[in-house]
Amino acid sequence: MKIVYFGDPVLREECVDVVVNEKTVKIADEMLEALKLYKGFGLAGPQVGITKKIVVIRFNEEEEPLYVFNLKFLEHSQEQNLMEEGCLSLPGIWEKVVRPEKVRVSYQDRNGEEHVETLDGLEARVFQHEGDHLYGKLFIDHISLIKRKLLKKKLDKIRKGIILEEFLPESK
Repeated sequence: MKIVYFGDPVLREECVDVVVNEKTVKIADEMLEALKLYKGFGLAGPQVGITKKIVVIRFNEEEEPLYVFNLKFLEHSQEQNLMEEGCLSLPGIWEKVVRPEKVRVSYQDRNGEEHVETLDGLEARVFQHEGDHLYGKLFIDHISLIKRKLLKKKLDKIRKGIILEEFLPESK
């Protein structure tokens, strides 16, 4: 699977729920391989051209990856935090983004089992970032218009398919 970059309309589409079965788990497995290849924390369906509510998250190699199907946000905390974010679909762009510190989510795992969890810190941040993708949002939508204007040249290059080699997976 290849990463879809800024400018591709699929990144602005709202995703649909999926039935968790062998086919959707296989898609998630392939997404996980792409995540490893591109060296990211999380990957959502639209980032590989799929408008389905499928997310894979892997914080490090020691932990089991998270398979997140049909993610829904139930609650957001009032307290917020500021943290720098980047995105595989926006290579080379890093900006500080304000998001809720805690979120309560529901999702299904790779076995179709329902989970309801309260997340905080980095875990909450990654779920929110990937969750945005499922609704056609990007992390740059959370920064000021002035900052977005300052990124225009970089965004235009990405839109034209000019991606620095350091952000591409090593060819085998």
